[in-house]
Amino acid sequence: MQPELIKFPVKEHWAYEVKAVRQPVPGLKPVQANQPEAVFDFLKTIGVADEAQEVFIVLVLNTKNFITGYCEVSRGLVDRTHVACREVFRPALINGASKIIVVHNHPSGVLTPSHQDRTITNNLQEAGELLGVEVIDHLIVGYCLNKQKHHFLSFRQEGFMSISKQQAA
Repeated sequence: MQPELIKFPVKEHWAYEVKAVRQPVPGLKPVQANQPEAVFDFLKTIGVADEAQEVFIVLVLNTKNFITGYCEVSRGLVDRTHVACREVFRPALINGASKIIVVHNHPSGVLTPSHQDRTITNNLQEAGELLGVEVIDHLIVGYCLNKQKHHFLSFRQEGFMSISKQQAA
């Protein structure tokens, strides 16, 4: 792949050159995100369920549902974080992704989606339809103290996600 060079003036006589090179992350095994369990296994490797603050992450997927990258787009407090649609879709658009999965943790370990969780999911689905980037799932992850293990909730599995126009076609 040919690197993309971007030149821009900074002051009267200065210019900087930024080189963006897209390449696989060393040691990152290809993960196909066809099942929420596979996504959850991947998330355990990056430790999102163990965070003490709410963290919102975007998983970038190709047309075959392989995870090609991930990006933390927001870090908040113990019980909430602010999520902006444009920040969620930025990694997907930069990397030419056709699909994304959004993920956030509940540090309490209680995975019940809040009203805000459902609202942002619906908003992201609508924005994704306009941008041509399908939001295929939203996972909430956490650590259950009672069971002493990590667990997850999939919006798609629980029926919390609306059927997109792309899926209906």
